[in-house]
Amino acid sequence: MKTSILSVLAISIVLLSSCKKEKSASPSTLNYQFTASNTNTGLVQWTAGSANVSSLTFGTSQSTTNDSSTINKTVDLFASATTALGSLQVSAGTYSNPYLTLQLSSSSSVPSLHLTGTVTDGTTTLPVDVDLTDALKLQGTTSSSTLSSNSSYTAQFTLDLSALTQGLAFSDFSSATQSDNEVLISSSSNTAIYNTIENNIATALTMTIQ
Repeated sequence: MKTSILSVLAISIVLLSSCKKEKSASPSTLNYQFTASNTNTGLVQWTAGSANVSSLTFGTSQSTTNDSSTINKTVDLFASATTALGSLQVSAGTYSNPYLTLQLSSSSSVPSLHLTGTVTDGTTTLPVDVDLTDALKLQGTTSSSTLSSNSSYTAQFTLDLSALTQGLAFSDFSSATQSDNEVLISSSSNTAIYNTIENNIATALTMTIQ
């Protein structure tokens, strides 16, 4: 099983709490969330999806150590209310080039990322089922960030599902191998579509800290 590292290079950082530049003995709390956007505005009309998150990480490029937490939690990306994945306690202070990571991993019964939907051209509609089983490292970075003592922040990861099919057309799906009139996309079936969707995750992912 391969691991894909998918980094967000442009990160919007909005710190709503008061900030101090000096280090503090009292930690900051980073609450991680993960959800989907633009579910029905692209080539595929996505109707359901989940991500199997195995760990959270906060670190910097200057340090050989980082803060991390193992969670092993499956998240409904279509939930009406965003659910917190978990949190990390991080030393307060100003960080240069910090990064925040969600690690997605598959198990014997749960893929790293699962999506279902339909693709339509005229009167022809095809069901689509996507199982990404590679380990996916979703990473957001920023040039600098100041975290205050005894303050809580939300690290919001958002996956733009309309961007996952960039470079694909209806013909890619209509000519794909089908099972019971459904296009099944996995590491062993319709691999060209699989690889395109996986490679598009990097540009489809955004993150904010509030």
